[in-house]
Amino acid sequence: MVIDYKKIELFGKQLIQKVVLEPPFDFSFPIAQQACFLYMLDGDMQYLSQNNTIDIPSNYSLLLNCVNSGNKIQNSNNDNKGEIVIVTFHPDVLKKVYEKDLPKLFKPNNQVSNQTSEKIKNDFLIKKYIEGLLFYFENPS
Repeated sequence: MVIDYKKIELFGKQLIQKVVLEPPFDFSFPIAQQACFLYMLDGDMQYLSQNNTIDIPSNYSLLLNCVNSGNKIQNSNNDNKGEIVIVTFHPDVLKKVYEKDLPKLFKPNNQVSNQTSEKIKNDFLIKKYIEGLLFYFENPS
């Protein structure tokens, strides 16, 4: 069950979401031509796809390709609330933001990957990035 939900939009598209969930929870991802980044602020979750299950504890993150159907996160532990930050990467928004100079990270390097998800361990830079995003929820003006 959703206890608190906040979102920030950019160019009319949902960019950042902060969701507080009461366990047990179950959240299915819509099929879309985009990637999203989930950061577990508090609690833990399981990411379920057709091929595998990944446990995501607090302060860990997950980078997802949302093209495939049937992907969802869940938590059946009734003790802890789950607090998640979700950043959605819309291709057209990224093109507008990086109109003049595309970062090297986004430039093609001829590597092909069929990964649909990747668990990312706690990293100082990711934690600071999330703290920076949370500032906008705390100071909406």
